[in-house]
Amino acid sequence: MIPMRTFMQSRACRCMLFLCVAGMASCSAAVRPGQQQKRPSALELEVPENAADRTYLGIEEGTRFHVSEIAAQVVIIELFSTLCHHCQKEAPRVNELYALIAREGLAGSIKIIGIGEGNTPGMVRAFREKYAVPFPLFADKKMAVMDALHARLLPAFFCFRRGRDGSFEQFYSLSRDLGSPANVLKAVRTHSGMKGRSAVPPRP
Repeated sequence: MIPMRTFMQSRACRCMLFLCVAGMASCSAAVRPGQQQKRPSALELEVPENAADRTYLGIEEGTRFHVSEIAAQVVIIELFSTLCHHCQKEAPRVNELYALIAREGLAGSIKIIGIGEGNTPGMVRAFREKYAVPFPLFADKKMAVMDALHARLLPAFFCFRRGRDGSFEQFYSLSRDLGSPANVLKAVRTHSGMKGRSAVPPRP
């Protein structure tokens, strides 16, 4: 018999839990002052091999980078699983959000990345090809990012902003149902403090 602790920590079990809660209502929340997660160490990812992805993120060639190094005022992190039916269903809507950001002239200020929880690089590549995802996706087989951000439902969206002092902190989150891309963009701009087509503050 497999010990309960081992079973609950297994990737398969956790993916099953994602699917079991897919019927729950979505929720969003602005992060109150003092509750922000500031530069979690788990948000260090492998540098993309794809030159177009590196250009989009504004990072140089190398081995690893931290999400705070992305050249943007706001970074939206989508946590998903290639095995999650609701994540598959939401993929086109996330693509719409990406396109809307570009149409609003905010592509230089707001960037999106996706992180496949419990997925291998091959699984993530297949997901990106199947759903024509235009933004960079990364694999997080050990679910380190999900644990660091205390995510409980997938897909989940975590928004980080860069302060004028170079700080990098979470300010907004959304679980399960992305909803209207226009409403999401409005919420991101409101809670981040963006006004108009804000310039990207310099990175430290």
